[in-house]
Amino acid sequence: MDEIAEKGLAAHFKYKGLKGESGLDTWLTRMREILESSEKEDTTFLDQVRSGLYIDEVFVFTPKGDLRQLPAGSTILDFAFDIHTAVGASCIGGKVNGKNVTIRYVLQNGDHVSVIRSKNQKPKRDWLSFVVTSKAKTKIKQVLNEEKVKAASEGKEILMRRLRNWKMTFGDAVVKKLLDSYNLKTSQDLYFQIASEKIDLLEIKDLLQKEEKNETVPSVPVVQEKEVKDLFGTQYSDFLVIEDKVDGLDYKLAKCCNPVMGDNIFGFVTITEGIKIHRTSCPNAHFLIDRYPYRIVGAHWTKPESTSLFTAAIKITGVEDISIVNKIADLLSDYKVNVRSFNYNMDDGMFEGQLNIMVTNNNVLQGIIRRIQSIKGVIRAVRYNAPS
Repeated sequence: MDEIAEKGLAAHFKYKGLKGESGLDTWLTRMREILESSEKEDTTFLDQVRSGLYIDEVFVFTPKGDLRQLPAGSTILDFAFDIHTAVGASCIGGKVNGKNVTIRYVLQNGDHVSVIRSKNQKPKRDWLSFVVTSKAKTKIKQVLNEEKVKAASEGKEILMRRLRNWKMTFGDAVVKKLLDSYNLKTSQDLYFQIASEKIDLLEIKDLLQKEEKNETVPSVPVVQEKEVKDLFGTQYSDFLVIEDKVDGLDYKLAKCCNPVMGDNIFGFVTITEGIKIHRTSCPNAHFLIDRYPYRIVGAHWTKPESTSLFTAAIKITGVEDISIVNKIADLLSDYKVNVRSFNYNMDDGMFEGQLNIMVTNNNVLQGIIRRIQSIKGVIRAVRYNAPS
């Protein structure tokens, strides 16, 4: 209070957060000199104030009189994002010293600034061409990437639905053909262009039908879990029982699908490795049952006598944010699961991670997946088939 009484409100701002910055020290001193010696002419006073400010930064005031320090060249939009991300994302303009201005208006020292917002406003890519602060640029890119991811997800659903209608199988082979045909780098780019109608779906149909005619070997359709589940009765327990009088053969959990206690499973008799246990939803299930039905044996879990651990893999996608890694680590610590590996990368605003963990059963695994899915910034978390 003594500081405010002696040197005024600007000195109080210095004490609250800007102390030690030489530019502001100079400004405070000059402000005091100007206030003590200035005549009552408003324009002269304003010119004196502005000339006394630090040239590499601008100091402006909010409607409540709070002081904001921004880099020189900052716009109304920079100011809005400096206030809050939501304010910046919905900014359509502003008022400076009582006059309406556009979002491109470059702030001047001493301006009194308020933001005009609209609930219908959304960040646009051209905003990046005139904002100055790193905070504004980062938040604009983040929102744009979130919009792209959302549109890409819708585009993928559109493509999958159309392929079902055309009696075609959706899979990596189809996506690769389309990426090559349209000279695109990622599946997200493909789905985004489908959602934004830059790629004609009928053109895709003609392209894939033409490819099918040139195929010499028909593609194997992906099995639906229910189709195989009906062949084998399963129970949820910890130890395996192999049926059909094949006692004495070793069994192993197939690495192509990593079965976990509680999964619906079946056994496949191999030539050299005994019996391999597969999930009924394994990508290879339909092929094995169709091609080698005589090697298929029933299998199920029995009542557990001790705790066993199984390898499971989870694929995670989301918006680029290093805090996602920390939150996933905290979550796994809560579950007290063993982590075999956790690989991730962040590129072009996107986060992609592959997590290999040891779990006791399918219920624990699904609980972990649901918790990861609920983390802010995570778009999708799914179990996937990865080598153990």
